[in-house]
Amino acid sequence: MNNNSLVSIIMNCYNSEQYLKEAIDSIYSQTYQNWEIIFWDNASTDNSSNIANSYDNRVKYYLALETVSLGKARNFALEKASGEYIAFLDCDDVYSPDKLQKQVKLMHNKNYAMCYGSVIIINERGKEIKRDIVKNKSGNIFSNLLMNIPLKMVLKILNR
Repeated sequence: MNNNSLVSIIMNCYNSEQYLKEAIDSIYSQTYQNWEIIFWDNASTDNSSNIANSYDNRVKYYLALETVSLGKARNFALEKASGEYIAFLDCDDVYSPDKLQKQVKLMHNKNYAMCYGSVIIINERGKEIKRDIVKNKSGNIFSNLLMNIPLKMVLKILNR
């Protein structure tokens, strides 16, 4: 792959210590390595800050003074992002090891503004309980995608 663009991964956290290390470790295990984590701590009161701050400087840690809605927290985090691509990872989710590589390559080669993928839902023991497999489509489909939110997506930031 010729493209080595920075991917900013937005993680919004509120008291997520139970699964947080596994989520962050799934980013560090990516085959695509040009990324930063924009870690927005939404005023957690548990051990989340210690976990996030135990990593290297690719985790950019920000602490909110008060808890706000998920949408507002993500917007605050987006203001801190410097990548050409934006990805989201909830603190109780994990990425497959080649997720970023596949999505960035596809977006770069096809000049897409957004891409998305399927989701495998697991329980707390890591056992698969459901697959939300989506049929990939291209074109002007954004409004249709809004109706199918359990998608994991990467967005290209235009004009950067």
